[in-house]
Amino acid sequence: KVVVYSSIVGKVKKIAQALDCSAYYYNAVGKASILSKFIDGRQRVIIVISALGIEVDIPDIRCIIYIDRPRILLDYTQESSRAE
Repeated sequence: KVVVYSSIVGKVKKIAQALDCSAYYYNAVGKASILSKFIDGRQRVIIVISALGIEVDIPDIRCIIYIDRPRILLDYTQESSRAE
């Protein structure tokens, strides 16, 4: 699984559209379904804002990519520790 982080919702949406994958952000329609598909492996790549780093523990993430620099060090620490 791959998580791509951006701090800008507009970028999250554009990248997800370009890669034909899900965008996960604070008011995304179908957030629970998006997350469920990613957790159970039906969706291998997800484009997110930092909310995913705080809300969820997903043990089998293999790669984390940052499009933007994390806003604060705590976000980076929380998010980057997700990959195995």
